[in-house]
Amino acid sequence: MIASSAISDRAGFAVRHTGTVTEGLSPTAEISFPFELGDATATQSAGNLPTRSPVNMTLYFPSNGVNPDLPWVMMMNGANCYSQDYTFLLSQLAGRGYLAVVPTQLHPKPPKFQDNDLLKDEELQCDKDSIAIVTGSLVNDVHTLLTTLTSQGPSEQLPIPHITPEAQGAIKDVNLDSFVVVAHSAGAVTAIDMLTGRCKAEKQAEQLCGNYTAILDKDGNAALKGVLAYEGYTASGITVPKNTFLTYMAGQYNNQAEEKFHETRGECVQYVKLQSGNHYAITDWNPDTAPHQA
Repeated sequence: MIASSAISDRAGFAVRHTGTVTEGLSPTAEISFPFELGDATATQSAGNLPTRSPVNMTLYFPSNGVNPDLPWVMMMNGANCYSQDYTFLLSQLAGRGYLAVVPTQLHPKPPKFQDNDLLKDEELQCDKDSIAIVTGSLVNDVHTLLTTLTSQGPSEQLPIPHITPEAQGAIKDVNLDSFVVVAHSAGAVTAIDMLTGRCKAEKQAEQLCGNYTAILDKDGNAALKGVLAYEGYTASGITVPKNTFLTYMAGQYNNQAEEKFHETRGECVQYVKLQSGNHYAITDWNPDTAPHQA
């Protein structure tokens, strides 16, 4: 296994192609670009948590093309975690045939956080005037982006100038009727609300859900097939819809994960315990004393 390192420069919008990170996987590539949230695509600009545009978006994919039989993957970061914090994990998924999408979505820091870093151990990494949290409605924008990219022919003008023809060719067969969310901490709270319908039903979920609306497949069924929630929890007693899954995964907060697992109803609910994992075990800056397990 080849270890990956975190990218320290958070300011730039880089385009980078990489090889596999583990022997036996398909070669992978990644491309990062600024995604402008214009009037035609922005859904989360209204409400209590306005977004700074553009949003830095990174796509990870197998160089020889995504597997059309697999769902695409949306990564919903933990609070104040950036897209480049999940390079190792998402490269692993890309090497197995998935398209994985991860944003860095910044918002003006709310007044109650102005004098208090949400995560003090990230003091040197964070934009002091912003807070990084992924809203549910950004998933709608990502789906719109992927729909546009996959509907464009190779000779047509690309809607995003930073998308290369090679990248567009590699993702053209992505299955837009099916996606799963891999989510961390605060992102997992929102992802579970999206899956269980709380984004629509619960007023207290609106701030992080934004104006999220359920994405449907061509038959009118929910395209969101499941959530893997790493150390993120929502209300007790939720019900997971039929034909979807919810996997709770935890290390540092195993007790909370196990408790939520037993309180969650549904035909496919799982709980995975990482014996030595800390709260950042799925990030690139997880310390050497607690290596990757996810």
